[in-house]
Formats: sequence, C-alpha cells, structure tokens
Amino acid sequence: MVQSIEQSVRWITDSLLPFWVTRMFRLEAMPAQFHAVTESNAALFRFLDDLRERSGRTARMVASGVVVDLATPPLFGGCYLLGPETNHERAFSPGFWKRLDQTQGNVAWTEAALDADARDRRRTMVGYTLLGVAVALVAGFAIFVWSRQNQ
Repeated sequence: MVQSIEQSVRWITDSLLPFWVTRMFRLEAMPAQFHAVTESNAALFRFLDDLRERSGRTARMVASGVVVDLATPPLFGGCYLLGPETNHERAFSPGFWKRLDQTQGNVAWTEAALDADARDRRRTMVGYTLLGVAVALVAGFAIFVWSRQNQ
C-alpha cells in the first residue's frame, strides 16, 4: 500500500506536473519581451528542478500521512499542489478550495475522539487554573517583598 502511494506521488511529481508546467513555457514574441519571458521560463525550470529533487521525500511524506495503519483504508481525498499568491491569484489552488468546501460535511467524531477531546479540555482547564494560581502567588510574593522594603 505504501509503495503504491509513493509511486503515485512520484508519477505526479515526475511526469504529470512537468507536462503541465512545460506547457506554461513561453516564447519571446518581440525582443523587448526577452528578459521577462526568460525570467519566467527560468523560474518554471527551477520549480521543476526543485520538484524532481524533492519528489522522493514528498512521496514518503504523503504516504506516511495517508497510510496511518495497514489495517485501515488510506485517508486520501486527492492530491493538490498549492503555490503562493501572485498578483492576487492563487496558483494551482482553485480545485483544492472547491473540494474542501464539498467534503467538509463528511467529517464525523467517534465516541473515542469525543472522550479524548473532553479529557484534553479538562486538562487544559486544570493547566490554566494552576497557571493562574502560580501568577497570583508570584504577584503576592512580589507585593510582600515590596511592602517589607518600604517599612
């Protein structure tokens, strides 16, 4: 299972994405565009080079996140590549936000998860209470020391 997912991710990073990215390369229509087009093509080439360099680590990371336990089905809902915003446009991300919106109602909490959440909330409240007591003790001690110095 893990190897199958790693192979799928490597196919995406080594074959599919390079196909689509190379379609984005541009030719210079006029000499005035030479610098801008060359910079754009160089950035795309660097992106492809970085993608190929990181494909093995990316495949292992995705496989370890998708296959939690070999006895359960993989937690895989798709593969999306997100890039930084440029000129107020989200690069490679419209499908991700659409899929997220469509599937956000498919989440369910198990009894074990609800119990763990309640336990963690109780622990958090105990921690905050102890922190408040510690702050009050430090403040009280500081007031005590200050009042002793002013006598």
